[in-house]
Amino acid sequence: MKVFIAHSSQDHQFVLKLAKKLQEDRIDVWIDDWEIKVGDSIVAKINEGLERSGFLIIVFSKHSLQSPWVQRELNATLMRQIQDNDAKILPIFLEIRTEEVPPLFRDIYGVEFSSIGINEDSYKKLIEPIKDKLKAKKLKFEDVFLENVEHIDIIIKKDQPTKQEVEFVLRLIKQDPAYENYFFRKVFNPIWFNVLKEEGYFSWEKAPRPQFLEEKEGWIVPFWNVLEYLEKVSQQVNISGNEEYIDDLLTIIKDVTSYHIEHDKILDNYLTWW
Repeated sequence: MKVFIAHSSQDHQFVLKLAKKLQEDRIDVWIDDWEIKVGDSIVAKINEGLERSGFLIIVFSKHSLQSPWVQRELNATLMRQIQDNDAKILPIFLEIRTEEVPPLFRDIYGVEFSSIGINEDSYKKLIEPIKDKLKAKKLKFEDVFLENVEHIDIIIKKDQPTKQEVEFVLRLIKQDPAYENYFFRKVFNPIWFNVLKEEGYFSWEKAPRPQFLEEKEGWIVPFWNVLEYLEKVSQQVNISGNEEYIDDLLTIIKDVTSYHIEHDKILDNYLTWW
């Protein structure tokens, strides 16, 4: 969720300080200097920024009250509030009085700032609703995540999951690395092997490459999350009917190792062999 800052270019120094402070608090900020590049359509980029933003900080100042660009951004946000009711306006009064802003915004509680610097008390008031929404969003995600993880646990314990259940798990692990890592730590049944193989999870393209660290003058090999599952499968190949996985497991190891050596001229991935 982005925070869009509507302002006059003449208030640039104040806005830059504010944007950097918001970033330090891990708040995703949209300002024209950072988002609009040479050759971009200014109108298109601003509309895109407004569309993706959950908050609009409006820097009301003597300069912005005269700016047609700021007026355009305000109108776009007001229309979105009327239609969707999901964009929240956070006014900043930069060295002006409340009665100087347009009448439509006078009943929205705003925060006073000075162009000299970012007052801490004013800043805390400004970001309080942003932090509250981010916290609520995080809690909602955590609830959904835990619910989905419970479904994964139930499905991977089944000897014969349904097609719909397999598709549900695949959709989750493609959607978020957190689900993918959890799944490969927990899954143990070889019946998932061919499904995951067809989806390309055991391909050499997925295996992380060894990385050289100059400061340590040595190599590190990132852990490939599918290895835990492949190890579990390898421990079950002596069970009658599971012999078919032996050749596939050896092929995965050889393909990953050979590709890295032949194409990247880097160290053998000992974690894959292990």
